[in-house]
Amino acid sequence: MLIKYVQIKMIFRGWARNKVYTFISLLSLVSGLTCSVLLIAFVMREYRIADSVPDSECTYIIESENSQYNHVKMFSVESELPVRLQETFPDIRDICVFKGEDAAIVQDKGLLYTEKYFSVLPEFLDFFKPEVVSGDLERVLSGTTELAVSESYGRKLFGEENPLGKVLTMEIRKYMPVEKGYGYWVDARQEYTVAAVFKDMKNSILCCNMLQGLSREILTREETRGLEFYAFVKLNPKADRFVLEKKIDQNAGLMELADGKVRLLPADQIYFNPTEYCSLLRGRDKSLLYISLSIALAILLIACFNYVNISMTRNMQRLRNTGQQMVCGALVGSMRLQLITETFIQVVLSFGIAVWLIYEILPVFNAFLGADLSLSAVFYGPARIVFLLLIVVLSVGPSFYIFSRLGKIQLSAVLKNETQRKSELIKGMVVAQFVVSAVLVAVVLNIHRQMEYIAHSRPDSDRIVAVNPTSGNFDEKTWDAFRNQLRTLPEIEAVTTTKMTQNMSGQTGDINYCVFDCDDSYFDVYGVKILMGNGFSSLSAKSDQVLVNETFASLVGKSAILGYTFDYWDKSRKTVVGVVNDFQVDRFSMRIPPMVLHPDPSGAGRLVVKAGENTSYADLKMKINTLWYETAPGNTGLSCLTMADIYKGFHRDELRLMKTVWIFMWVSLLLTGVGLFGLAWYTVESRKKEIGVRKINGASGNQVMLLICRQFMIWIGVAFLIALPLAFYFTEEWMKQFLYKADFTLWTYLLAGGFIFSVGFLTVIWQSRTAAGLNPVEMFKNEI
Repeated sequence: MLIKYVQIKMIFRGWARNKVYTFISLLSLVSGLTCSVLLIAFVMREYRIADSVPDSECTYIIESENSQYNHVKMFSVESELPVRLQETFPDIRDICVFKGEDAAIVQDKGLLYTEKYFSVLPEFLDFFKPEVVSGDLERVLSGTTELAVSESYGRKLFGEENPLGKVLTMEIRKYMPVEKGYGYWVDARQEYTVAAVFKDMKNSILCCNMLQGLSREILTREETRGLEFYAFVKLNPKADRFVLEKKIDQNAGLMELADGKVRLLPADQIYFNPTEYCSLLRGRDKSLLYISLSIALAILLIACFNYVNISMTRNMQRLRNTGQQMVCGALVGSMRLQLITETFIQVVLSFGIAVWLIYEILPVFNAFLGADLSLSAVFYGPARIVFLLLIVVLSVGPSFYIFSRLGKIQLSAVLKNETQRKSELIKGMVVAQFVVSAVLVAVVLNIHRQMEYIAHSRPDSDRIVAVNPTSGNFDEKTWDAFRNQLRTLPEIEAVTTTKMTQNMSGQTGDINYCVFDCDDSYFDVYGVKILMGNGFSSLSAKSDQVLVNETFASLVGKSAILGYTFDYWDKSRKTVVGVVNDFQVDRFSMRIPPMVLHPDPSGAGRLVVKAGENTSYADLKMKINTLWYETAPGNTGLSCLTMADIYKGFHRDELRLMKTVWIFMWVSLLLTGVGLFGLAWYTVESRKKEIGVRKINGASGNQVMLLICRQFMIWIGVAFLIALPLAFYFTEEWMKQFLYKADFTLWTYLLAGGFIFSVGFLTVIWQSRTAAGLNPVEMFKNEI
């Protein structure tokens, strides 16, 4: 017991004497553990969410292609399709259908637009087994006049009051039938009673905070055509989904209800196959998880390399003392145990600090990754075993490696102090660290270039701003008056009511096209160019003239496009009078669709402004909101988004990836720089005698600095040459998802290399200057 106490005391005394080594070791381990634990916990939680659906082995969601737009896979289906599928195929045991609802809650301050909420069939209880906190969820879903809210949404609406029994007045869209097959939609207010509260569905693929009952009879009504429905099915245990999909494709009656091919996607694959425009389901691009795990491993390896390098150099320094212990009869086993004990104490101490850091930075981590991790979720279930194994590996692995390297040194060499040359593997570790950092820097720069290319693919995208209300407590006349007053502001160059993206879609023959209703300011605001033909001769909504884009023209034939007539979506005939340039209105991984620009003086009822060249976004936003408060007093402010921000919003997963790589790139550089600093410090300490001899023989300070810096710069150069093809490969693999890309440039990679060289040079130069300024006399005094 006394021996162990003395060993531990010696360990802490050694830390106090070698503060630089101790600081670098702890910083490396803390940083590596914090990053790796966070990212591993994030990935494990994402897989738990993906597998959160009960009976996932027999539960599927109906997926179809949207033939109207780029054949994109969609989870939204026609309401009648799941009913007909269950009636037609006995293999389908049950269905669960969700209907997306748009409503506004009426409160004292006006209308508050809710998050999307859903009405759902009672089978929801069997499919997803939600945890009910209070009330009767089964009763809620069996009717249509009561609501169920999540715990957090209940607090948002009612504070700390009990939501049960509260009445919500909501403004909804209500269908008014006129005769069979015909009717119209009107705004109506209706009261609902909150009759159940359920647990937040944070660990579910579902994203819903408020539920209402849905009648199965509604699903087959004519007025539900084209609305937002999502359908899950449960198959019998012996059913083969692939055989069932073929039968569905061969049923002409069912295919009339689908836009394209119908597929059944297993429930455990939904989360990692997100589709566009799905408000019910959460989703995550799986590549983000792979990259997160790769970064976690890379950061952890850099931390281990730092620790091994620093420990090796420190043990090299005290080898003479170790040799004397061996001569005096010290056992190899006890020395190995002392080394493992020291490593274990460092790892456990670092892990404790890492847990505290994780607790502090979790809100930031959740914000930029769109996650909802808590500290309890980080150390949930199997994660504890993973992190325990991580501690064991970090404690034992480096210790055994260090002792195996020291064990190859002859005792005579130790006592003669002939062990100053470090292992070639240490140099390899330094190179590996800089390879990782250089790859991350280059990848971040290339992702940033692609995101900037997307954001500014259309002219003046930073000056074009979409303006939207955040509440609905105003009438149409107020909105029209506000729009007209905006035109008088000197900061605004032009105003249009045409959307940045499509209004609707249509089809003529084999051509599926997007429709834009264009007012008289459309071309001034968006900078769309007419390449062939003429513009509109009339802005009347009844005009038979339209413009098409280059993609539409290429499908018809450019030589025959002018004067081409076709059936419009409203059954009227339209004539093409001109061709405009192609421009993207969605993700850059999708082809630019055929487009039709139709004149309409009222546009699409939107509000988009183009700021003057010298007007800043902040000033414009302030001016717009000031005018809005004057026009519609008592309302909340307006939402303002530039076209660049909207186009970046089409690529949220890519932006999250860029932020993830960007943050951990800096962590990697920090660890690499700290490790290099420690090695440079050791190099100066171990070569003091050599430096003193050189200075006595006339070496200048610059020559000494060159002596120290040269080997490190060579290592960094080798690292950059290795990193260059790796960075190019990873960038190209990531860029394959895009159909429209920024042009390749070598400058991105050279900039990454220059940055890495700068970090290495600035790290080493400090120690080199210290070595150049040493007094040779003092060096030899210390040797004596």
